[in-house]
Amino acid sequence: MIARRHREMEAEAEMARQIARVCTTPQLKKENETLVGWRRQWKPKLDTVYENKGRRPRKILRKRKSNVV
Repeated sequence: MIARRHREMEAEAEMARQIARVCTTPQLKKENETLVGWRRQWKPKLDTVYENKGRRPRKILRKRKSNVV
């Protein structure tokens, strides 16, 4: 687990070095940070999906008696 975290930190550091090469001015660094942001910054809000237990009772249609004589 520690090795995994170490690899993640190295990957983040490498990404930061690449960004530093591209963003040479403070204005470019600021714009890049607002556009790209950090990888772990945003998490989607996941709503729980509930399923209905059981079925709804069906309406029973009664046959009508015909008045044929």
